[in-house]
Amino acid sequence: MIMLSLLLTACEQRHASPVEGDAELQAKLVGTWIWEKTDSDGEHSVLVTIAADGSYVAEMTTVKSNATRRDSESGTMLFQGGVLTDTATSHSDTRARLPMVNRKRIVRLDGRELVLQSEERPEVSTTFRRVNPESSATLEKAKKIKLSPVKFDRLPLTVVITMLQEESVKYDAAREGVTISLAPDAKQLADAEINLDLKNVTLAETLERVAESASLELRATDKELLLLPKKAKQ
Repeated sequence: MIMLSLLLTACEQRHASPVEGDAELQAKLVGTWIWEKTDSDGEHSVLVTIAADGSYVAEMTTVKSNATRRDSESGTMLFQGGVLTDTATSHSDTRARLPMVNRKRIVRLDGRELVLQSEERPEVSTTFRRVNPESSATLEKAKKIKLSPVKFDRLPLTVVITMLQEESVKYDAAREGVTISLAPDAKQLADAEINLDLKNVTLAETLERVAESASLELRATDKELLLLPKKAKQ
């Protein structure tokens, strides 16, 4: 299951156990959480989305020497007596023995962090952080992509988007980048001139500045970063 190997390697400071009942804890668990770690074996991340009924889907990624491995998993995470039972019922690795069941105690669960403690090794715990509900895995990735100095001298918006798309691939550790699109109802701004001279910025920060320059806003979805008119914001 998604947490098992993590719990064997990621040590965190222990905190007081939560006192909420099962229903309250289950409600707090709903949302998207991310765990990240970099070590000699590469860059690791787990992105897990948990629904109100306790069902979850997870994506696990490891990047090492420009090689990327991705696995996926689904199952349920349910509280009983303050203990979280993680039951994986499907896995992209056909060699996985299902179902896989693991029980963990909640050290801390709030609006920002989820800290899990192994029952078998209580000295070991793993910390996930909540992904902003207005964010996405795509935006999280864009926040990690560091760009070299960025300079646009009166370039059309569509050209800027193409350049940033290429830069996202160039500076992404997995060499995949992210998809950047101009919304259909913003096509009239395709030729808007962009003048920017930025240093020490991420792809996400650059796109925010580009959007601001063209009177647009940046919206993240699960698949892309979208530039669209501000009036379209809900």
